[in-house]
Formats: sequence, C-alpha cells, structure tokens
Amino acid sequence: MKHPEQGTLEANSGWVLLLAGWLFASSVVQELRTATVRPPSPGPTRVQLESACPRELRRLPGIGPSRATAIAQMRWELGGARFPLHAIQGIGEKTAARVQAWLAEQ
Repeated sequence: MKHPEQGTLEANSGWVLLLAGWLFASSVVQELRTATVRPPSPGPTRVQLESACPRELRRLPGIGPSRATAIAQMRWELGGARFPLHAIQGIGEKTAARVQAWLAEQ
C-alpha cells in the first residue's frame, strides 16, 4: 500500500531532475555562446596554406572537406601563387579573417 504523499514525492523529484537538466543545459549553451576561438600557439599546430593537403586544411575553423579541396585546387591552378581565401566560393571575409589566425607565417 502506497503512502498518500509517495506519489507527490515521485512527481516532485521528476520536476527537480527536469529543472536541474535544464539549468545544466542552459549553462552549457551560455558557455558556448561566450566561447571565443583562440588561435593555436605558435608551433607545429599551425597550417601552411601554401603546402597543406586538404586533410590538414580541414583543421582550420570553417573549412570542411569541400572548401579544403577547393583551396588545394585553386592553389594547383595558380601554380602555388598566393591568393586571397575569400576568392574561394563559400569563404567570405569573416571566415577568411578567422582562418588567418590559424595560418603559419610564410
């Protein structure tokens, strides 16, 4: 036989768990919103735009497989000459500026 308040305790504990989950999720979302993309420290983690293969180019923020392939293809078509990243279709000024911090100085 159930105690009359037992159902209330079970219902309340469910609400408490739901509220705790919501608070945790909202704090994670807030953390993600305020997080900044920091460039890596100088060293081997930076990417050489002039010699990187598409796999290495994908480590750059905002660069996926198709953009990495497009960068490598543009580099090949221009014979290794330098070109602005925003010349690649799908890479705008903002993405190009974000990527610059991750490129090795050449």
